[in-house]
Amino acid sequence: MSLKRIWIMPLVVGFLLLPALAITVPAPDIDGLTEKSDFIVLGEAILVERDQAAVDHVTLRIDEVVRGVPLTPLKFDAFVPSQDGLGFEQASFKTESYGLFFLRNGTNGTTLADRYYGYIPVPHGLHSHGDTPLDRIVSLLADMLILPNNRRVNLDALMYLRESKSRAANAALHVGLNTTADSDLQMGIASGLLLQGDASTLTFIKQQFLTGPKRQIDPAYEVIIGNVMASNLNDARAIPDLQELLSAPSVSIRRGAAGALRRSDSASAIAGLLKALDDSDSIVRLFAARGLAHITKQTNWSPSETDFKNEESKYLGHWREWAHNR
Repeated sequence: MSLKRIWIMPLVVGFLLLPALAITVPAPDIDGLTEKSDFIVLGEAILVERDQAAVDHVTLRIDEVVRGVPLTPLKFDAFVPSQDGLGFEQASFKTESYGLFFLRNGTNGTTLADRYYGYIPVPHGLHSHGDTPLDRIVSLLADMLILPNNRRVNLDALMYLRESKSRAANAALHVGLNTTADSDLQMGIASGLLLQGDASTLTFIKQQFLTGPKRQIDPAYEVIIGNVMASNLNDARAIPDLQELLSAPSVSIRRGAAGALRRSDSASAIAGLLKALDDSDSIVRLFAARGLAHITKQTNWSPSETDFKNEESKYLGHWREWAHNR
């Protein structure tokens, strides 16, 4: 199982403004989880029996079969997790636990297909649709994403959808972005689309930070959007929008735009990066210098943060002279 470093920010923790915490946990991979599961069902735990070896023996009532041909009643075993205080261990089950269960057959019987994400709680009353198991799972998550007055469910769905590489998940995020009236959730969905490298999301970002009605946006969300933009956008078609965002009042958004221009790896980004050399923020100027060095293959002129801080005028002078002489 691959691990990745995740920044737990207000966007992820129920929209509470908590300090950022970096922890290493498995990224939710709904695409891979679907593939490796022998059975996927939507149903309810009707009996949970715990033995002396700290194993829960769970019997399910099945409402929908998403993948496979399971026996009825379906039973599986789940090891009771130790407490790690972070909430990312496999959940303990209780009678009436309802949701999607991802299961595998093995030498020791039927077990959860994934220690961390083998069970996704789903509100009662939702039903899946689609041609493939993944499409059906995404359809449930899509409904959960826009379920009114339930941010915890919204955020659970967002966590899975943003990590998926399927077209269905991307489409579900776009529907959520255009459907929800929750402005905080909108910002979360936008960050999810940017995480997927979806350049079309910049239309929404421009509306929020440039052209739309001015509204108060918490700086924490600005930081998230800017960081995800700089780290995940690499589409040269986004260059005109990114150049516009270099004029955003938010320094986090300008940093994100400058970082994404560098990742475009396109000569078309040079004009925007040269403009960013004159930004009032030193990090934007640093990203501009690095971007120009990367795109023009002048790696000797790509400064570290320390070098730029100590000799900024040297680097800015080089790129301004280069721009004048090109």
